[in-house]
Amino acid sequence: MYILNDIRAKKRAGMSPADLKRLEREDREEEKELRTIEIQSMIADGLIESKRSRRGESEKEKRPRQSGSSTIPTYCLILC
Repeated sequence: MYILNDIRAKKRAGMSPADLKRLEREDREEEKELRTIEIQSMIADGLIESKRSRRGESEKEKRPRQSGSSTIPTYCLILC
């Protein structure tokens, strides 16, 4: 990344401030897209877990099943 930033700086040395802002915004969007692709690739290769899978597991661990949350109505439990 350092080399890319150095090349960008040399290319943009004589540009107007408006052009520089536009190009910097585009650079940030491209870098964000690249990070997303890298992370998706790492998840697909099994090198890291996705946030969704970790969040789902932690939610299950945090919330034990409550006694009143069964699908059988309470009156049926008493009468049956």
